[in-house]
Amino acid sequence: MLDLIETIVVYKLPRISRQELIIMFGLGDFDIKTTRICEEVHDEVYEEVRDEVRQEQTLEVVMRQLRRRIGNLSQQLSKRISQLSIEQLENLAEALLDFSTEGDLVVWLQDNLTQT
Repeated sequence: MLDLIETIVVYKLPRISRQELIIMFGLGDFDIKTTRICEEVHDEVYEEVRDEVRQEQTLEVVMRQLRRRIGNLSQQLSKRISQLSIEQLENLAEALLDFSTEGDLVVWLQDNLTQT
């Protein structure tokens, strides 16, 4: 029964603030942070943010390694690299140790972007 009420409140009243819901339902000192839905949303947001941060950090390290290994990259290559998945970035981080020219990077991108 509580799941049904929770679903109705979340989907039918999406624009009502937490304070308005507390007043509307007479919950007084109710702590919404302890509800299951709040915990689920928190966990989902945490995972998304963690994945985004991991992606950004991996991209930053790969770009620094590439600049050190083969010099400054064109804007086009930088853009292509920034669109890689975390798994592709990790593979690139390993592969770039064998690169000696920008051409090596271009070949790797062509080979690995057609495999996904």
